[in-house]
Amino acid sequence: MKHLVFKKQVEYDIFNDRFFDEDSIDFEREDLMSEEDILIRDAALFADEAYVDNEFKTLSDFAREASGSEGSTFENCLERLNEMIKRNILEIKDIKKNQLC
Repeated sequence: MKHLVFKKQVEYDIFNDRFFDEDSIDFEREDLMSEEDILIRDAALFADEAYVDNEFKTLSDFAREASGSEGSTFENCLERLNEMIKRNILEIKDIKKNQLC
């Protein structure tokens, strides 16, 4: 089995403070988020099991299950996941037998 590993925690924390901290001038101004910010936010949700368990045989299996939960098509979800991997936001790793996720 495999799972997704989130690799952009520092970047996530920076834009999370900017857009989701009530004291920030940009609070809830998601329209100001870059494409990269949106991919990082969504990748964190995937890795943190916001939509489905982060355990799968193939990325296609994960995308098929996650797409229904997040309200997108399978094709769109798989395309976004591949872009997250290409941009080094997510990484696919094997789950070791004794590893807890």
